[in-house]
Amino acid sequence: MYPALPWIALAIFVVSAVLWPRPKADRARIRAAWLFLAMWAVAWGSEHVARMLGQNITAFGEFGRAMVELAILNVGTILIFDYALEVLKLPRLVTEVALVAGFLSVIFRMMTRLGSDLTSLVATSAVATAVVGFALQDMLGNVVGGAVLELEGGVKLGDWIRVADVYGCVQRVRLRHTEVLTGDGDTVYIPNSVLTRNAVTKIKRLRRNFITFLAPYSHSSHDVQRAIEMALTDSPLFGVAMDPRPKCIVQDFAQTHVKYSAVVWLTEPGQESSAISGVLVRIYYALSRTGIPVSEIPQIVEISRRHKVDEQGEAMGVLKNTPIFRLLEEGDIEELAGRMKRLQYAPGEYLIRQGEVGNSMFFLTAGQTSIVLQSDGKIAEQVATLGPGEFLGEACLLTGEPRSASAIALSAVECYMLDKMGLQDLMKRRPEIAEDMAVIITHRSMELTAIRERLDQETARRRRDENQVQLLSRIRRFFGIDNRGNPQ
Repeated sequence: MYPALPWIALAIFVVSAVLWPRPKADRARIRAAWLFLAMWAVAWGSEHVARMLGQNITAFGEFGRAMVELAILNVGTILIFDYALEVLKLPRLVTEVALVAGFLSVIFRMMTRLGSDLTSLVATSAVATAVVGFALQDMLGNVVGGAVLELEGGVKLGDWIRVADVYGCVQRVRLRHTEVLTGDGDTVYIPNSVLTRNAVTKIKRLRRNFITFLAPYSHSSHDVQRAIEMALTDSPLFGVAMDPRPKCIVQDFAQTHVKYSAVVWLTEPGQESSAISGVLVRIYYALSRTGIPVSEIPQIVEISRRHKVDEQGEAMGVLKNTPIFRLLEEGDIEELAGRMKRLQYAPGEYLIRQGEVGNSMFFLTAGQTSIVLQSDGKIAEQVATLGPGEFLGEACLLTGEPRSASAIALSAVECYMLDKMGLQDLMKRRPEIAEDMAVIITHRSMELTAIRERLDQETARRRRDENQVQLLSRIRRFFGIDNRGNPQ
């Protein structure tokens, strides 16, 4: 009956197939269009079979035409509303209303072509309409709720909401329901009437969170707060904003401990647990570096902490394997080991920062540390990776000069730290070791310089001698030793 329908149906199928892989494709409507095309194919085949049998059944042709029109309607709304009118940012309600109006128009036109009297049908259907309306009052409530949500703009695509026991991200706002994707990956279909009748909390991207922990009275609140705030602001954390800056507050005084809270602003709805876990890890390492026990149970603290004698022996072994302390006697090494501090750092924390003034060095015993250098405003790049048995920051310990690079923990790092105060007495008692330290540090530095700049042996030797003299002068000046090697 309609010879052009097969070609129109083919064109619709091709267009829908092209739209299918696009990121913003409404695949539900494309699948609906394919279903209507399949129904047209059945009607078209049935019509040809009927003609072969000598019958002329117009209902097949009209039904097939209606199915093609419905397929055009589905694909057309995608092209017009989702792409052509995207710049207008039309609400989803416009598309839904256009689809419903189009469906009704196609069905009424099909019935008219088949000879139905729609005027008498409408006139005699008042009672039926009332009965149907009463039966479909929930559906109508959902439709009205969807219209209200779209027109008022209260809930939009991408919003994180909490309603009743559902917490998730809005994926779609339909006329009858709203699709919400939870943090567990579940899709919840909430009737729009539920959204309009119940309190809905729209979750902001930036949310304040209080993460509590305990600390004993034996440590001042100022020290605890300073340690926690430094740990949380020194390097970025996933899901935690740096502005507003994290801070630590005293929340309560209990009988045996002080209750603190780390106040952080979370930025990733649905992934709060990961962000909170990262904050707790930072708190744990910050407290351990400050010497504050994480637990208030003495037995647990005693079991979990390493014995002081074990730390002393490990620190002595570290010093013996460090070249700049090779001339120290056993008693000197034991003295320095007693003044070293054992520290732990969480992955991502800075041990040192480039440009900061420092007077300490670090001896790595566990974990990996990345050495990062930034020069001339360029993006920071990793220049080395240090592991157990290696050390860093020796030049700053001996001269007090600014750090020449940053060191970032790649994994959980354990190390020992020796600062100027710990070395001061030994340096004044044995000022001759400053010269040996200057020789070793200069040699290590010039090895890297010679490789990088490909210096010849004579140039490298001359520059090494010059640098050695300058470094020795800086070390003596930093520790208060005169040019003849005597303490001032």
